Amino acid sequence: MKYCEFCGAPLDDDALYCTKCGAKLSNTQPDASQTDDALQNPTLSHTATLPHDRKSERPKQQTAVRTVLLVLLGVVLVAGVVAAVLLLGQTEKADDRAIDETEEYVEQRKYTLYGAVDKYPIYMKLTIKGNVATGSYYYESQGPGKLLDLKGIYDNSKLELFETNENGQQTGHFKGQLKKGIFIGDFYDARGNSMHFRLEE
Repeated sequence: MKYCEFCGAPLDDDALYCTKCGAKLSNTQPDASQTDDALQNPTLSHTATLPHDRKSERPKQQTAVRTVLLVLLGVVLVAGVVAAVLLLGQTEKADDRAIDETEEYVEQRKYTLYGAVDKYPIYMKLTIKGNVATGSYYYESQGPGKLLDLKGIYDNSKLELFETNENGQQTGHFKGQLKKGIFIGDFYDARGNSMHFRLEE
């Protein structure tokens, strides 16, 4: 039988740790005076258990580190979400601007049309901006020097144009549909007579 060199507790000869204080035993057995000192001085027991106290502090430190890391990770995730939302908002605004520009282009589209009113060939130029249509046309037989002004209303492919001569007098009007660069309908002269027309880009 041997004794613990720290607290003096009796131990088996092959014991590696004290069953009372938990201290690790050295290979050499202390003499009786060292054992007596251990029994009379309890601070030795406290000294022996100090390494175990330090070990018990490590889990607390590791827990604190993990907590800090989790908090940092949460901050990074929140910042990422906020950045994604802001980026998405900017992208949507850019898309809206692109759509507005496209719509503006469509509303201001210009047409150069050629065809005939009944059997009379004509050339026509149109500009459509929103619901307002403006332009001019001339009969091929008279040439571009005899332009007739056009003003009218465009509404969901339906187009009505009123012509005026050089004196500002209304001399007739076109009424039909403009789809995919083709303008088809009827022309009414000042007397109310109608003639079919078809014009294409």
